[in-house]
Amino acid sequence: MKLRQNSSTSTKSFAWRIHRPRLNQLAAVTDLLARQLGEHGVVDAKKNIGKTLAKISRRKSLGFVLITTGPQGIIVGVALGCAFQGLEHKGASGWLEEFYVLPEFRNQGLGALMLDKFIQTARKAGWRAIDLEVAANHRRAIQLYRRNGFACLKRRRLSLPLKHTDQL
Repeated sequence: MKLRQNSSTSTKSFAWRIHRPRLNQLAAVTDLLARQLGEHGVVDAKKNIGKTLAKISRRKSLGFVLITTGPQGIIVGVALGCAFQGLEHKGASGWLEEFYVLPEFRNQGLGALMLDKFIQTARKAGWRAIDLEVAANHRRAIQLYRRNGFACLKRRRLSLPLKHTDQL
């Protein structure tokens, strides 16, 4: 896939590749997701991220990970989808758990390419729907999702962290 770099970096075109990571790339993907979660105030998650990515990479029924690599194979984006069996959509569906592009590669259309590939991969996996959450004030992200057919629901997401002695 070709994508134009924004004017702050260059006007040169690069070939971007969106694919599942190889096992030797999982540490770099872990670092990228830890960086993203850090931007959202989630700290000390790196150990669990690595374990979760390894599980998902081994068992496709749990979901999938996509990465975007650019020049020299550097990973500049990641999307993590977690699968579930749901009644509302009548079968296998998924949650777009994490979706991240390095700040210096944003505003160039890369997120749209990644989201398109994510949707294609979810369809091939047999998912009937994709759910996600986004910060209510993150207008650019909401616009991206809406342009791709996502609809805002009149619901609120609630969460109850369960304390366990065993970690992932």
